Amino acid sequence: MREVAYGAELSIQEEVELLRSAGRSLRRSGVEAAGVGVVLGSGLRGFAEHLEDTLEIPLHEVHEFPKVRVRGQGGSLVQGRLGDTLVHCLTGRVHLYEGYHSWEVVRAVRTLALLGTPTFLLTNAAGGIRDDLVPGSLMLILDHLNLTSRNPLAGPHHEALGPRFPAMSDVYDPVARKLLRAADPGEGLREGIYAQVLGPSYETPAEIRMVRALGGDAVGMSTVPEAIALHALGCRVGALSVVTNRAAGLGTAAPSHDEVLAATELAAERFAELLTRALPELGALGRPRGAGRGRGRRAAAERDRAEPEVTDRRGEAAGEPVTRRRRRRRKRTCAGPRRSSGTSSSGPGGTGTRSGSSRAGTRSSRPRTASPRATSRTGAGSTASTPWAAPRSPSPSARAASSGSTRRSRSGPCPRARR
Repeated sequence: MREVAYGAELSIQEEVELLRSAGRSLRRSGVEAAGVGVVLGSGLRGFAEHLEDTLEIPLHEVHEFPKVRVRGQGGSLVQGRLGDTLVHCLTGRVHLYEGYHSWEVVRAVRTLALLGTPTFLLTNAAGGIRDDLVPGSLMLILDHLNLTSRNPLAGPHHEALGPRFPAMSDVYDPVARKLLRAADPGEGLREGIYAQVLGPSYETPAEIRMVRALGGDAVGMSTVPEAIALHALGCRVGALSVVTNRAAGLGTAAPSHDEVLAATELAAERFAELLTRALPELGALGRPRGAGRGRGRRAAAERDRAEPEVTDRRGEAAGEPVTRRRRRRRKRTCAGPRRSSGTSSSGPGGTGTRSGSSRAGTRSSRPRTASPRATSRTGAGSTASTPWAAPRSPSPSARAASSGSTRRSRSGPCPRARR
């Protein structure tokens, strides 16, 4: 199965190869695994100037990455330090509304995650819906509503990108949220639910009423695909929205992109101070326990360990494990009581002896029933009138051959079935 990505068809294997190729290209340029990665939204690219000992790589030089085209978005990857913490800053992103496939939208953050960066902070500009979310506010994202009908995990699956059906109960890591709350220099972070729409048009007042009814507190056009893809890879994810305007129908003026860029300047100082405090703490967290790219393989191994093979004494003696299925099949066979000698009592017609089978190939002395021809010759008083005829006495050679045998004859019926 192939997906159409900005006019070109891609298979999932080709997408994974692009991610690996992009990682090799970044390594050759000097990029290494960082403690934390940051994606800067519209108007927020200036934060990268706070990093020290920086290495800046224009994204257009990484041929596997799609090109950033939106005004107000940066177009580079900046690697630098905040104290002792190595940080990756993507100063811009691409969007679904530009026509990019969801795989292309998350390709840059997936590449950094596959390089080994375990924690990410995603930021965006958003329109406020809840009454207290006014321009200049910062909102800590607790959860999201994906209203785009797009998902970066849809389509063919590849194990390198995480499990097929990842849980989304805690996309935004609780520990990261706690650190971001503690790092806020202002009067306290607002918290809420972020709703992403496809764009590029701003929402209608009716759509804003719908989002409010669904539980959304702010609305924007980015972040959710990246959060889904990174969470599937086992990374810690935190997210912040800078509220740049009141959503449609809730303010006096219609939303505009110029208003968004101007409003981010109001929150730039507080935003930069919050990130300067929080990123070293986030970089020290590492990957969540039990998370990682091998999560699906480890789960399969756990299932295998939960169902060990069963052995019995016969299997151990032969050095061959016996599975439950083989054991059940053996139990269903009719073993019956084993004979310790080659003689047994005869049936209801009288007493007698019966010879068991032997390894020497002697013929089993299975009791024989009388035929009508035998009845006509012997008369009413013969043994043929009984269900079982009296067995013939075995010859001395047969007795000698079967004296040491303990095996039940295979030529006769199961004794339990006779009864």
